[in-house]
Amino acid sequence: MKNTFFIRLITFFLLISLIPILFLSFYYYTFISGTLKTNLTHQAEESINRTIENFVDSLDEYRHNTYLLANSTIIQQVLSSSVSIESKQIYQEIYSIMRGQIYNASAHIVSAKGKIQYSTHEFPSQYDFRYNNNDSSIPSIMAKNGFSTLLLTERYVNKRNDVIMMNLVRTIVSEENIIIGYAIIDLFSSTLSALCKEKLFNDLVLIDTETLKASSLLHTEVFGDFSLFPALSVLREHSKPSLMRKNTIPDYVVAMREIPETNLALVGIIETSSYSLVLSNISITTTLILFLSILAAFILSFLMSKRISKPILN
Repeated sequence: MKNTFFIRLITFFLLISLIPILFLSFYYYTFISGTLKTNLTHQAEESINRTIENFVDSLDEYRHNTYLLANSTIIQQVLSSSVSIESKQIYQEIYSIMRGQIYNASAHIVSAKGKIQYSTHEFPSQYDFRYNNNDSSIPSIMAKNGFSTLLLTERYVNKRNDVIMMNLVRTIVSEENIIIGYAIIDLFSSTLSALCKEKLFNDLVLIDTETLKASSLLHTEVFGDFSLFPALSVLREHSKPSLMRKNTIPDYVVAMREIPETNLALVGIIETSSYSLVLSNISITTTLILFLSILAAFILSFLMSKRISKPILN
């Protein structure tokens, strides 16, 4: 008789205590955790769109500056050697065009053969076409593709320790439509990082879809192939990443979008390990409550079965 009461009581107690806990646990892990991932993905997509807008506006501004440099009458006359102009006047022209941007970018003017050189900073050796005129040089690339403008991601560090991450190039032509030089604007990593105002991402990665090289905009010392960025394992190095808009992999939410009119893409990465830790802690708490509920059910069933069985036996 006592055992019968005990079994019935523990069955009732377990049903009453475990069903709500199991139901809430199932609801949490199937709905709330899924909603969290969905919300993070949605927020990542919105944040990457806003960041792209910042990039587009900034690049348009610097493209316009290369246009002004390339179409400056003074600069064209100097490169064509048609008029003798003092260096002071030339530098005044360059600095006037680059007004307010000297700490964000450097501007360079170089003749087609590399003999004439002007710069707002120290002139980079790789732009000296007298000694660097191979297949990877700017004249060779532009001649091969027939470009009048070019955007590159040739990374280097200048003598002021500014890290250059992006290069805007425009040909300078004479009245006879002959290429007489190039206007180049190099963008510093700090300039590009300042465009990343969204605090949601743990990292923002700039990808050159032609070379498939990646550079972190938040951790500028990290650059190279995709192996340096575990979150980019969703991308295949042998394929164009432009097809991927957003994705999720374990421990990461990844949102990606191309920068219009460029060969660049921007990838926002959210590490979900902190969110997973919260889920793990809740899981531990749920397990503990479950254990205590079972223990309480056993104790209450045992005590109540003893109390109920005694009067019946008497």
